[in-house]
Order: sequence, then C-alpha cells, then structure tokens
Amino acid sequence: MQTSYTNAPAEGVVGQVVTGGIKPVIVRRLANGTVRPGQYVIFAVNSGSEDCQHPQAAVTALTKGGIVLRKAYGQSDGVYADNEPVDVLVEGEVWCAFESAITALQSVFVRHVAAGAEQYGALRLDADGTDAVAVTGLRTLTAGTSLVKVEVKPAA
Repeated sequence: MQTSYTNAPAEGVVGQVVTGGIKPVIVRRLANGTVRPGQYVIFAVNSGSEDCQHPQAAVTALTKGGIVLRKAYGQSDGVYADNEPVDVLVEGEVWCAFESAITALQSVFVRHVAAGAEQYGALRLDADGTDAVAVTGLRTLTAGTSLVKVEVKPAA
C-alpha cells in the first residue's frame, strides 16, 4: 500500500544511467575493498587481468576507467564487495554524488588519496591539494552535490 506520494520525484539515484538505450558497460571483478555506485574506478593495468579498483595513484590520460553503476541485484545499499562483479559505465550519462557543490559544465576530479571519511574514487570539483586529479572524459552536465548528471566519454 502506498503511504506517501510527491508531485516532484527525484530525477534519479546515484549510479543510475540517465537515459535508456544501449550503453557501453564493462563488467569487471572488484580487486580489493568495496566500491559505491557513482564512484570512479580504474581497470587493472596488469596484462590479462579483468579487475577494477579504486585509483590509488594519480589518474593519467592513459588510465582507462569509468563510473560504477547502481547494482540491479543484491544488497539494498548498492555497495559492491571485494571480488564481486562490478558494472562500469565507460560512455554515456550517469547520476553521481560529489564531495561538495559543483556547477554544470565543469571538469570532474577523482580522489586518489583518502584519509578519514574520504573515499577513493569519490568525485569532486577541485584537486584538494594534490589528493585528486581531473579525469579526461568526465564533466558535469548539471549543478548540485548529492545528485549531479555526469557525462562519461572514453579516453582517447
């Protein structure tokens, strides 16, 4: 039984693809730790590896990666656990959360140094000293903090 309703529902949820249709998604195994929808992961550079992981070094133009999509199955918190298959969007538009408010049409920085409550792979609007780096192919399409539309384009 529905107990409440709204005339202005949220446009989406973090880790949800913005528009329908076929999107290039790569499924990789999470190499270590946990990852949340809407975070950036990199693909392992080891030859033959099918793993992905949080960036723990500066992401370069040669680094391949994408945004983790919301889990369509399993736990309701949407967190992927160690060794679990992860859906990674490599081209398209996805809803993401940011560490702080950001405006539309901005470059996206990805955290690769984390301390305290900070999380590897989190998206932000600046370098936070030297703890995050701009990632080629990521930019905001809307403004906000908790729900921002992000465009993902493959690195050249």
